[in-house]
This record gives sequence, structure tokens and C-alpha cells, in this order.
Amino acid sequence: MRSMRRLAAVAIALALAAALAAPVYAIECDGIALPDGCLFTITGGDTPYRNDGFAVTNADGVPMWDFVQELDLQAIGYPISQRWADGPFTLQAFQKVILQWDPGKQRVNWYNTLDVLADKYPGLELPNVPAHQVLAADQGVTSFGVIMRNHLALLDANPKIKAAFLAEPNWLNLYGLPIAYEEREINGNPQGLQVLRAQRTVFAIWNVSAPGTTVGAVVLQNVPDKVKKLPNVIIPDSAKQPTDPSQDDDIESPDTVKQPAATRQIQDIDRYFANAIRELSRASQSGFANISNQPWFPDRITDREKAWIVGLQYFSDYTSYERPIEQYYIATRTISLSDTRDTNIWIIKESPFNIDDRLLDRIEDFIQISENFLGIPFPTTDVILTVTGDYNYTGHGTRGVHLGNYIILHESLLDELEHELSHYYFNRSFGELYNQWQVEGGAEFLSAFVNDRAGRESTESVRSQAFHQVTNECLNHPGAMTLHQLGESLYRGGTGISCSPYDFGNLFLLDALAIVGDTAMGRSLGEIYSPGYGHPATDEKLYWNLLRNAPEESKDAVRKLYRRLRGGPFTAEAPSQVTVPSIHAAVAPVLQEILPWAESPPDSHHADALGALVSLWWVDNDLMIKVASFPWIVDGVHSKELAAINDIGRIAATDTELGKLAASFTWIIDDIKHWEYTVLSFLRFMVEGNRNATGIALNYSWMKDTLAYDESGAILFLGSVISTERWRPAEEQGIADTIVALPWVSDGVSRSEVNALTLLEAVAAHGRDYFTQVMSVPWIADGISSAEETAALDFLPTLAVINVDFAKAMLGLAWTVDGWNIVEWQALARITAIFDPNQADVSNPDRVTHLGPEFALQLVAFPWFTDGINGHELSALGELQGVVVEDVALGGRILGLGWFRDDITNVEARAVHHLHRITLHNVHLARQVLTFPWVADGITESDVVRLAAMAP
Repeated sequence: MRSMRRLAAVAIALALAAALAAPVYAIECDGIALPDGCLFTITGGDTPYRNDGFAVTNADGVPMWDFVQELDLQAIGYPISQRWADGPFTLQAFQKVILQWDPGKQRVNWYNTLDVLADKYPGLELPNVPAHQVLAADQGVTSFGVIMRNHLALLDANPKIKAAFLAEPNWLNLYGLPIAYEEREINGNPQGLQVLRAQRTVFAIWNVSAPGTTVGAVVLQNVPDKVKKLPNVIIPDSAKQPTDPSQDDDIESPDTVKQPAATRQIQDIDRYFANAIRELSRASQSGFANISNQPWFPDRITDREKAWIVGLQYFSDYTSYERPIEQYYIATRTISLSDTRDTNIWIIKESPFNIDDRLLDRIEDFIQISENFLGIPFPTTDVILTVTGDYNYTGHGTRGVHLGNYIILHESLLDELEHELSHYYFNRSFGELYNQWQVEGGAEFLSAFVNDRAGRESTESVRSQAFHQVTNECLNHPGAMTLHQLGESLYRGGTGISCSPYDFGNLFLLDALAIVGDTAMGRSLGEIYSPGYGHPATDEKLYWNLLRNAPEESKDAVRKLYRRLRGGPFTAEAPSQVTVPSIHAAVAPVLQEILPWAESPPDSHHADALGALVSLWWVDNDLMIKVASFPWIVDGVHSKELAAINDIGRIAATDTELGKLAASFTWIIDDIKHWEYTVLSFLRFMVEGNRNATGIALNYSWMKDTLAYDESGAILFLGSVISTERWRPAEEQGIADTIVALPWVSDGVSRSEVNALTLLEAVAAHGRDYFTQVMSVPWIADGISSAEETAALDFLPTLAVINVDFAKAMLGLAWTVDGWNIVEWQALARITAIFDPNQADVSNPDRVTHLGPEFALQLVAFPWFTDGINGHELSALGELQGVVVEDVALGGRILGLGWFRDDITNVEARAVHHLHRITLHNVHLARQVLTFPWVADGITESDVVRLAAMAP
């Protein structure tokens, strides 16, 4: 069987190298029919499985199968890869072209394979392909018409290739512009091989006998086949492996006992799982088929199973794909943190756990100690660690790596666990580009700190080792450097640097810790590494944080440490002379009794804090005494705490009762962390903008104890809304009044619900009636319980941009009210692409590529549209979208056809497909066809055949 298929593959290559003038053959399923496509086994490769191949489907809303079904086989060939992702785009390679799905424009493009090759891999040459060139005539030219003429002139070098090239009406889409032409001597014939390189393909004429060729015939080279032979060039290696849907049918079911369904907030594990499934399905069709065929997969997947799948997504040929979940060892633990969140720990191994590893204990120690030290929430609710003996995970080295959401470590490198966990805080999201000493040295430092406090290894021991390394490699080495010089050298790509940013950064931070102590060091780092805010953690910010938080007697030592190890352009100047304001005579004794620093404030921050407290006294004496007694004011204030005192004062000045309520919140009394300071400023905006809504929000139970990260996001949103309140005059109820009363906001908010709030604000911009209607939809009113509902909500502002009446009508349809499935999501995406006035042709912004709102209102009245969307109707919408992009008037005429309005059958959907094809190749013909009576009065099977014959 294997040898027969090898012969079949050779026959395919010969057939596809035939003359371009050969008859046109549409692509049909040559392999195994799938519910939404075809598994092409003919190009599956020489493997032990006869049913392996490459699937072309409409999965995930990407209609690749619909697109290729009736394309010319000789123009694109058979599939030679699985799908893969490149940013927002989905791509798949065929023998002659690579196709690219653009979700923004909802259409399939021919990928500029050779242009991308020249741009991203300069100097890389393909066999029998001319080198890329830039035409001198293009220099300084901005007119595309001129550029096109310059490149088409290259065809004059070979009349046969020119005739074949221009015989294709859609040559610009299929081939792109000609790029280079050359002739090569073969077997003594100076014109033995004549080749033309275009943006997407290569034309060739062999004028000598060669295997698999016809002398003198114009052929298209199989460029993607050539690219596929190069490791990870354009086509990822993980997409090159064929899949066999039948080879794992005998896998036994794992334990299918599931936890009862429970209402809970969206955790990180849900988001990570959704991303992992998406990546896994693109990276390994065999792996995804194996997982999706498990009996537990269609059922409610447990968090344990989600964590296991997340741990697989970066592996390519990893043997995990071929084994069911019970053959893995998964340990898990849930710990409660100070901000009322639970954090789950997941450890996945291929071998049994060693009781001496204590991996769960080590991760728990790290989370608890680091959060207490830095004073900021641990950045994730799910820590996922995969321990493996396999080195083959794609694109991330071969030993160990922190991937932002989870960690992979080789079993020999478990000592690095705390370092990788530290990257949840110390990573490039918060540091400057050249501050590797902060990112890696910071991770070494936090790892050493946690291990010391957990009793595993002292910081003195770690510092001693780092000191010897830095002394030998950095300070006493020829070309000695400071941390600043090391950072700049690494940023410039310096090579041969023996000075390690890991050791140097670690030593610097350990020395700083010894000088300022745990409290000042943790606060200084926590303020600039607070997750979710992305402020660059520059050297200078860290310096001023340390100087401000350090005990007075340690400040000179901080300055000396910076001069000795860091160096750099900024210097430490003594604080400016503080002018102490005169404290009101009635207030002075009270504050001096409460605050040890009140009589002689050490700096301007403390002097200003006294002034803010005096202002608060004028509002309410008892409230001032209470605020002045907060521990974070008694022990001294920094800049964010000073702002917090001012914000409390402004809240109380606007509404004294709300000020007193805020001053009773635990998270305000105990400390002011980075995100809490930001929330306080927004609470001030809220009180000043809408006291009624703010009063409701301030009485939420989740507001009063510990403010979680997602909850703070909800307050930031409400503050923004209230400060720009809609629907004036003031007696009108605003968006804030409506939102604060929602049950799913008052009982606590999840991350997906915070995202939903921002979308509701966008809905409100289109009017009160529409907003009220949206708020009455059951799946919005009862809570945004899933990422799917958030995605559906994302369409509602866009529909209103098209036309508010249209949006209201859409929202009245049963299938948009009762919930969502994948077909309905795709339908909404295509509808917005057809009617959205923000859609435009990038190459010509003045060209209209969308239908007007009057057409949208027609669509929402069609019977087939109001009763739900099926596959045929979705396909017709996609084809209509394609027609509209090419010619708006034609799209409007199709929308007005009687047979398109009353119902859409499979036959009619195919008719729209052929009308789209005709439009692509010849707009004038398409306009004429739409006037034919047999097209306008109804479509039969014979009509579809006639339309197909007209489509080139």
C-alpha cells in the first residue's frame, strides 16, 4: 500500500506540471469526507498509515473548504500542510500556493510566499528560482499603476510565459506582479531553463529533457513544496505532519466522572485552555484529533484536564499526544491568598512523583512569600508546571522556559523552579528593553529571597557566589563595567560579554536588600512591578523608590551602592529643603499625638500629607482622626499614599457619608498598594460625577474587605463611565445607574465580566433605547458567564454603527437572544463585514466596499434570516460579502433577488458562490448575468451548472 501511494504521488506531480492550457478540473475530495471538509490522503506522505493526510475544512469559522472546492486543481494543487496561525491570520499550504484567511475582511487571500521569503529570509534561495530583485524604475514611485506597468514589462522577455501569465483573468490575485526573469544554461543549451519569479509563484519552461517535465511547456513550479523542505521557514514544522483520524480509535476511555457544574468566576485556566485548544489544533492535527476523540472531551472538561492540555500546546512531536490522560501524573493544590482569590497549582509529569521533590510545597511557598514581600497580588490564579524528559518543544530552546502563563522544565532542572516562577513578576512587560539585569537578575534575586525565607538556602550563601562571579567577570575583568554599561552593551548586541546580568543584577539587589531591609525593598519593587499596569520598571524609578522607602539612616548607603555598581546618567541629590506648613492650632495637637513625624516632617511628601489631613479636618473632625490613624500614614507616607489621602478628602468633601464609608474599607485602612491608589482616584471621580451610582457601588460587599484585581478593573470602568456620564439632563437615569444595579456586578466580577462592562459602555454610546434593550437580553441580564458571551456582546456596538434600528431588529431575533453557537457568530461577523461603513479597501480608502444601512434593514426582514442561521445560509452570506467587496452594486442586486430573500437552499448557496467567482474574474459579465431571467426568477440545479460553466 505504501509503495502504491508513492507512485500515486509521483503521478500527481506529473499531472500538475502539465501545460497550463490543459482542461480545468475543480478540486474534489480525494480521501476521506469530513463533516465540514475533506481529509486529502493523496498527499499524506510515506507513513505506515494509509488514511493519513491533510484536512481542508471550515473549522473555527475559517471557510477554507468552501473556498477551494471549485478552484482549479492545476492552479493550487492538493494540500501539503495542516493549518497554522500567523498573528490574526490562518494559513494553509497547497502544492502551488499558500492560502491566507483574513478574519478582518472575512476572505481568503493568496499569500505572497516569495515576497515573504525575500523579506524574512534574505539570501535564502530555492532551486531553479530567480533571486528577488527591486526594480530601479520603482524607486520613488507611489502610483500602483506605474509600478504594475514596470513589472509587467518583465513579461516581454518571454512571449510564451507572457501569454500563459495574462491568460489568467485573475492573474494579480493568483500570481502577483512579476519580480524577476532569467535564463539558465542546461546541458549546453543557454536557454535550457527559462524562469519568471512572481510574488506568489514561479513560471518555468524547460527546453531540454528533464525528469517529470515536458520540453517547451509553460508550467507553474510547486513553490510551497520547495518551501516545505526548509525547516520552520514560513510553514511551521508542526504543520507538516499528516494526520490519521482512525489510528487512535482503540484508546480506552479515561475516568469520566465529572465534578457537578458550579457557578464560579472565570479563572485563568479557562482562558489558557481556550488558547491552548486553538494553538494545539493548528500545530498538530493528529494531537488535536486524539484529544477531541477522547470520551471525556465532548463532556464537561474538568480543570485537571484543561491544565493537562495547556501543558501540551508548545510541543510538536511530543509523545504526549498519543497517550490518554490517565497515563500522566497530575498533582494539584489550591491555596487562598490575601486578596480573597484562590490560586491553583497544577504539576504535570510523565513519571510518578518523587516524594522528595516537594514541588507543590515549593510553589506554594513561593506564591505566599513573594506576595507578602512585594505587597501586590500574585499575577495568575493558575500556575501550571510541566516537567518533562523530552527536549522537543517548539521555538523555546531545549531545557526550561517560562511561557507567560505556565512553565516547562526539564526534569534535570527542577532547581530552577523558583527562578522561572519569579518571571511572573520580573519579565519584559515591565522592564526596559535593555534591562536584562532587571529581568533575569531580578528573577535570581526573588528566587534567592524566597528560598532563604523558606529555609532552603540562605541569601548570604547566594550573595557570596554572586559576589565572586561579578568580581571576576565584571569588576576586576579587562573592560570592567557597571550595570548601566552592561545593559547598554547587551542592548547594542554586544558579543563575547562574560559579565552575567543574572549574577550582577542579583548581587545588586541583594546588597540593596541588606541596606534597606525587607519592608522597604518589597515596597520599592512592588510599586513598579505591579501586574497589569505595564509601567516601565526603569533603573531610575527603582532608584527613587529605594531612596524614598529606605530608612533615613540608610539613604546614603543606597546612593553609594548605585554609584558603585549601577553607575549611569542620573545622580542622587539630597531632598530639597522642606517648608513645613503651619498646622491649624486646633488640629496640631491631635496630629502630633497620632503621627510621630507630624512635628518635624522629614520631606515634602509628609508636609503635604499634613496639609491634606488639615483639609479633611474641616470636613469632619472624627473622620480626620480616623484617617490619620491608618497604619500606612502613621509609619510615613510616599507619593501614592499622599495622593490617596487627598482622594479620601475629596470624596468626603463631596459626600461626607460616602467618605466615611470608604474610610472603613479594609483595603484602604491596612495599606495603599499600586492598584488601590488608582482605584481611589477613580472613586473620587465617581462621587463627583454621580453620587447615587457611587453610593450603590461603594456598598458592594466585595468593595469593603480586600479589593481583588478584577474588582479593581470594574471600579476603574465605572469611574470612567461616571466621569463622562451620558443622557443628560441630570434627572435622566444614566448608564452607571443601570450597570451598578446589575446582579452580576454587585455580587463580584470576573475578568470576562470586566471586559463585558467596557463593551456595554460602547453600546450606550448609541442611545438609551438601544442600551435598555441590550440590558434586557437574558444572557446579558443574568451575567456574562463565559468568554463566548463576551465575544457575542462584542458585535452589538458594531451593529449599531451600521444602523441603530438594524441593531435593535437584530437583537429582537430569537437566535441572537437565546445564546450562541459557532455558525451564528460567523454569521454576525460576515454581516458586519457586508454592512459596516468602517470597512474600507486599504489600497484605495475612497472605494466603497460595504452596503448601506437600508440593505441591512432588508436583510433582517428575510424569513430565512429571522428563523436562525444554518450552513447554507452562512455560506451564502460569505459569498455575498465577497461580491460586495468587488462591486457594491452587484451585492445590492443579489440581496434584492426574490429567491435570495425568501429562502436559501443548498442549490441557491452554490449559485451565489458561482456569481462571486464570475464577479472576481469579470465584473461586466456578472452584471450581465444578473439580468438573465433564469437567474432573477429562481435557481434550479441546471441553473447552477450554467453558472459554473460561466465562472472561469
